[in-house]
Amino acid sequence: MRVCMIGTGYVGLVTGACLAEQGNHVWCVVIDEDKISRLNAGIVPIYEPGLEDIIKRNVSQGRLKFTTDTKEAVKNSFFVFIAVGTPPDGNGNADLKYVLQAAQNIGACMEGYKIIAIKSTVPVGTSYKIKTIITEELTKRGRTDIDFDVAFCPEFLKEGSAVDDFLSPDRIVIGTENDRTSAFLRELFSPYVQREPRILTVSISSAELIKYAANAMQPTRISFMNELANFCETVGADIEEVRRGIGTDKRIGPAFLYAGVGYGGSCFPKDVKALIRSAKEKGKDLSILQAVESVQAFSATLARRIEAEDTIVVNLRYRSGALGSINVTTLTYPKNLEGSITILGEKGTVKIGGIALNRIDTWEFDQPHPMDKEVEQANTNPTSVYGFGHLDFYSHVIEALKGNINGVVEGREGRKTVEIIQAAYQSALSGGQVKPCAMPR
Repeated sequence: MRVCMIGTGYVGLVTGACLAEQGNHVWCVVIDEDKISRLNAGIVPIYEPGLEDIIKRNVSQGRLKFTTDTKEAVKNSFFVFIAVGTPPDGNGNADLKYVLQAAQNIGACMEGYKIIAIKSTVPVGTSYKIKTIITEELTKRGRTDIDFDVAFCPEFLKEGSAVDDFLSPDRIVIGTENDRTSAFLRELFSPYVQREPRILTVSISSAELIKYAANAMQPTRISFMNELANFCETVGADIEEVRRGIGTDKRIGPAFLYAGVGYGGSCFPKDVKALIRSAKEKGKDLSILQAVESVQAFSATLARRIEAEDTIVVNLRYRSGALGSINVTTLTYPKNLEGSITILGEKGTVKIGGIALNRIDTWEFDQPHPMDKEVEQANTNPTSVYGFGHLDFYSHVIEALKGNINGVVEGREGRKTVEIIQAAYQSALSGGQVKPCAMPR
């Protein structure tokens, strides 16, 4: 069989190498030419027991090739696998840009019938999006005569045993639309299983969900045990004894029943989050998985020593009745964070930001003022000092010391800051409200 593997990360590299090991001719598409040189020399970017030897052997025997030319790889292949990353975006959704770009590239260079098999972990319905994109690319080229099929073949590889997992899988899941595609993929994967029932043929949507469900079930067990562990501390039970007691039940089994700092790795956290988000987009709340994620957040926090020195939070009530707050941390790890002062008024808003609290981010009022222009020009950023606006400030101080101008802020105003800080400490000690008192002048 001739195979193209688009994506040579963890999944793509292991899959491509193991397919070549079985006698298939595999072209792996790599973006970085330096990476190709390293791979051809047997330098593998990840460590998996046995993987380096497999790559060296199949490269030397001509069954495994690495190329930057997608067109060459697709042209010489019958199966085209998409195994690119689907990292989480800012909202926790699976970012599909690499998958969809791969589909466009395939559609732009196909010249004959192909089976497009997706191995990337994607939300339900993505395979059909890929099919639509490839069809659109073929239409642009005027090649609607080219036939192809789409399938979803999830991977179940564990870090540290990925080669063994591929060569001796628990099961192989093939999501297809028709018997023709199923038959071809069964022929490709049959050498890796000794018993036919271990190849499961399902619908594409079911196959997509099987992958997410598998990666969500294990974190569910882990979070369940972590929650039980917390309860054990309350009632005096031993979580290890509980684990052994339920793990010997054949209906449950011992896997993923260890309490600890929660689940990690490159897949579990992002896939749980992506499944929750995917369901929300369809109007469904996966409440159990939301609870799993909540327990995970708490458990993971227990493993961290989180501390901040000289931290204070002050709630203020002004004479007018308005409320305000001050949050200050003078030292945070690994570095100090940007500070800000924000004043939200009835007729204007001011925000002072920057690491040194001297950059004006917002200065907006309902009425213009002669000072506005001066403020706009105050944000200078000299390379020799810390922060912004120092040159104007130093010039102003010098002129004030010379008696040429009045200072914007006099010493008595600065003392009020000290009074607030003193009142904050007094409130922390007494546990009650404190009215700032003027310090002796």
